[in-house]
Amino acid sequence: MKYKAFAESEKTMITIAEFLNSQLSKKELDNTKLKVLFMQILKICLWGNRFDLSLNIGKSKNITEDPLEAIASLDKYILADNSEETWNFLNKSNNKNPKIIDIIMDNSAYELFTDLCLADYFVTYGLADVVVFHGKSIPWFVSDVTKPDFDNFLNRLQNECSSKSLQDIGKKWNSYYKTGKFVIECEDFWTLPHCYSAMATENSELYNKLSCSQLIIFKGDLNYRKLIGDINWLPSTTFKDALCGFQPTAILALRILKCDCICGLNLDYENKISENDKDNSDYLSSTNYWQTNGKYAVVHFSK
Repeated sequence: MKYKAFAESEKTMITIAEFLNSQLSKKELDNTKLKVLFMQILKICLWGNRFDLSLNIGKSKNITEDPLEAIASLDKYILADNSEETWNFLNKSNNKNPKIIDIIMDNSAYELFTDLCLADYFVTYGLADVVVFHGKSIPWFVSDVTKPDFDNFLNRLQNECSSKSLQDIGKKWNSYYKTGKFVIECEDFWTLPHCYSAMATENSELYNKLSCSQLIIFKGDLNYRKLIGDINWLPSTTFKDALCGFQPTAILALRILKCDCICGLNLDYENKISENDKDNSDYLSSTNYWQTNGKYAVVHFSK
């Protein structure tokens, strides 16, 4: 199933790989260009979460749109966007050594590819010395990334793809993996029923390890729900308040809305949805369809 999902997203991955190989070869980018590139790759990583096997009862979804064209048209569907705050935070010098960024992963195949792209950016431009990917010890949903998925994905990129762009990027990422710039860890905690505010009590070792990171990136809907306690907060509740005290270090949540838990929205969020969907029959007949249909997104940051 994941093998098929890889094949159906290969054309899109080639487009991104060609873009990434070209851009990341430019070592001497000024700060403005570094920021523009960060925003592009971050949004690619965000919208990669749209293609979720668990939403399609195990059926993969053929990805045909050009991601570089698509992301430019999707900003209007981001209901809260703390990308700017995230960049400003990362762009400041820090005293943590080595510089570690953790990514709490969600789906395999295309989304995993976009996670690796973001990690590559961090390593290439010195924002991280090490990127630690966190997968599931057992899959919660059919699409979740496990260590065998991660290993097989990197091997397939380098050794089984006909595209030179994918081969080249796979070779680089495998090198990062072998030299410890990319690390994967699979803790049982990610498949336990606890909300993340309980981590310090339930798994203090994991909490303390994450505290050494300069940034933790949480991907996807399930991670978001566990971040905010699976509580139906008022949408205007701040993301920091909804974390219920969970703040081992700076947190970035990249989430496509697929359930009705939400926070961190401006008071005018309904106007934005209405403007986008004023002619949509689903919007007119349902008050919360926008929370569950995978059309809208949030980029939340807290430090």
